[in-house]
Amino acid sequence: MKARQALAIVLLALGYAAFDFAFSGSSGARTGSGTRSVQRLLGPAAELLADVQWIRFTRALIRGEHDRALFHADSALALDPQATEGWDQLATHLATFHGSPERETDPRRREAWFLAGIEVTHRGAAFASDPGRLALCRGLLYVNRLQIDPDTFPESRNALCDAALEAFEEARDLGVGGLEDMDELERYLAEQRRP
Repeated sequence: MKARQALAIVLLALGYAAFDFAFSGSSGARTGSGTRSVQRLLGPAAELLADVQWIRFTRALIRGEHDRALFHADSALALDPQATEGWDQLATHLATFHGSPERETDPRRREAWFLAGIEVTHRGAAFASDPGRLALCRGLLYVNRLQIDPDTFPESRNALCDAALEAFEEARDLGVGGLEDMDELERYLAEQRRP
C-alpha cells in the first residue's frame, strides 16, 4: 500500500509540475517563476528528469525529429536551467546544425538559426552555473561561422572577428581556463579580417 501511495504522490506532483510548466506564460526555455516552482516541487528529481529529456533530445535528433528534439531541450532547460552543458548543446545545435549551409540553403534562414544559437548563449548565461563556458561557446560559434559561412552574416568578416574576440575576452574574464594568453587567438582573428 505504501508503494501505491508514494506513486500517487509522485504522479500528483508531476501533474502539478506539468500544469505549472505548460501554463507558466513564457516561451522558449522557461526560466521564470514556473520553473522555480517545478524545481521546488520536484527537488533533486528535477535534474534527473532533465537528464531524461536530454536523452530524448538526442534520440529525437537521431530519428531526424528536430522539432521534437527542440521541445525536449526546452523542457530539459526548464527543469534544470543551471545546466551549462544543456545551454551549450542547444546553442551549438541551433547555430551549427540548423544554421549550416548543408541543411539550410536560404542565407537569411541560416543567419536566423545562427543568431538563435547566439541568443541561447546570452539567455543561458543568466541561469547557468558556468556563464563563462557559454561565452566561450559563443566565441567558438562565431569562429565556426567565420570558417564555414562568413558571407551570410549581415555585417562582415570583421564583425564576426570582433564578436568572437569579445566573447573570448568575456570567457577569460569569467574565469574560463586556457584563455589567459590570447595572443595566438588574436593573431588568427587578425588574419581573418578584411581591410
